[in-house]
Amino acid sequence: MQNITQNKSVQRKTLIKEIQYLTIFIPAFIIISVQLVSLWIISDSMLQDLQKKAQITLGQTRDFLEEPLYNLDNAQVIRIGEVLLSSGLISGMYLESTASDVLIDKPPLKESKALPPLQTDIYYNKLLIGKVILYYNDNEIIRTRALLGLIAGITVLAVILANLMANRFIIRARIQKPLNAIVSGIDTIAAGKYGTLIQETDYSDVNLLIGMMNDMTSKIQMKSMELQDSNNLLELRVLERTERLENSIRELHQAQDLLIESEKLTALGQLSAGLAHELNTPLGAILSSNRTMIEFLDNKQRALIDFLPALEGSQRLLFERILEYGMKRSVILEFPSTSLKEKRELSSLLEKSGVPNSRNVAEALLDIGIPDKLPELLEVLRTGKNIEIIEIANASVIARRMAEIVDVGTKKAASVIAALRSYLEPDIQGEGQVVDIVKDLENVLVLMHNMLKYGIKIKREFSEIHVFGSSDKLSQVWINLIRNAAQAMEFKGTMVLRTGTKDGKVFVSVIDTGSGIPDEIKDRIFDPFFTTKKKGEGMGLGLDICRRILEAHGGSISFNSRPGHTEFRVVLPEIASGETVIS
Repeated sequence: MQNITQNKSVQRKTLIKEIQYLTIFIPAFIIISVQLVSLWIISDSMLQDLQKKAQITLGQTRDFLEEPLYNLDNAQVIRIGEVLLSSGLISGMYLESTASDVLIDKPPLKESKALPPLQTDIYYNKLLIGKVILYYNDNEIIRTRALLGLIAGITVLAVILANLMANRFIIRARIQKPLNAIVSGIDTIAAGKYGTLIQETDYSDVNLLIGMMNDMTSKIQMKSMELQDSNNLLELRVLERTERLENSIRELHQAQDLLIESEKLTALGQLSAGLAHELNTPLGAILSSNRTMIEFLDNKQRALIDFLPALEGSQRLLFERILEYGMKRSVILEFPSTSLKEKRELSSLLEKSGVPNSRNVAEALLDIGIPDKLPELLEVLRTGKNIEIIEIANASVIARRMAEIVDVGTKKAASVIAALRSYLEPDIQGEGQVVDIVKDLENVLVLMHNMLKYGIKIKREFSEIHVFGSSDKLSQVWINLIRNAAQAMEFKGTMVLRTGTKDGKVFVSVIDTGSGIPDEIKDRIFDPFFTTKKKGEGMGLGLDICRRILEAHGGSISFNSRPGHTEFRVVLPEIASGETVIS
């Protein structure tokens, strides 16, 4: 439930709101666009019509004024000008006679921006007798634009209101009901009732999701039973060890040590309650990958069987090479990031080489992680159905990669039990192998990706370092330190992972930007069962287990902390030059 609450606080938008916004604003945008285009077309048509009328009016005015101006009949000239001004099309006039100077000078109250004034000289038998300037009125265009704008606004408002009503009473109600059933079922399962099955709805696609959730719940219930058996076995071992230690203490007659060890070993029974939390990260990766493999086996394997017999020649060769190279790449869980520029360059190269579907093929090769195999694949990529063949082959590659994740996650889950056992019986069994620290850190980041992806930026400052020891036990150290740093930052901030060598030792630093460790508890953070975390997040054994594992490897752990910067630093012996391991 706590993880669900955190996800809700990180991402507030919902599917229902997304649908509502799209169904409201997309039609409104389309209507506005259509109205704007219509307004522009109508306005332009009216403007062209007015311009034609303006030219005709100018010619007619010139013709009307030739005789009066030539005969110096100024009164008639003025009457003609007033008639034209009263017609409505002309908003102003300037009329000048070569014989009588300015006869009419009536500028418009407001000049038209759409129709500029027109001017012409007046001749009579090739004799210049005057000049006229006409100013035109564009009120009709302005009124038409205002009317169309009002209609567009009313139409958009009506569409928005209609969509709001439809979303509230139809779409929202239909979507909300099945979602409420799913949320209610998840809340019941989150409360620990793993036998609960979410009821199916009337929608087949929603039922597909519900079926996957019910299947996941059944698997969690099975794992919970296995975990309970492990807890019972652990309690028995704790009791046996307590009895052995009590006998040893009685023989040495150390009453004070007897009291301390008894209290400590009694508290070890509490480990069973924290075991589920310790296994959460690898089991989450296992469950997620297992769902992908189930989907492949249920849906895609049959399509693969039906697809292969139809392949011929270069098509089958393309399928086999994609499968071969992809399977080799699937064991590497971390892919190098690719930029948009690299995708375009690869797509352009494929297109120039005559490969059909070049863009999709480029993206598929980058997704599989085999763009470096292009020289071996170029010839067979020119075959027909190339993208379909690649996608079918990639389904098997993805299933293989998920199996790799399950393998890594299973080993990490087993390492949790081994780490807890190391607290009871510290030893160095399994050590003596060369451990690639950077590789193990990358694997841990893959397993903890779901915890870190929402608000934590990981900054890697890696130098290749190797030590002697147990990869499983050291990986448990990295898991604890990274999880502690993430919780200290409340899953928001920057985490720096740094490796290197100094003074003949190798070091690993985990740095977070959290609030820091208060001075009053700095002396207690490595004490068993001391914790500042919320209930259910840990039992205070993580750092103590880390210290015991590192001491068994001849190393140490230290920290320095201030607000905004906390660094836990692990120091281990460096492998000497020329040193070898005998296994």
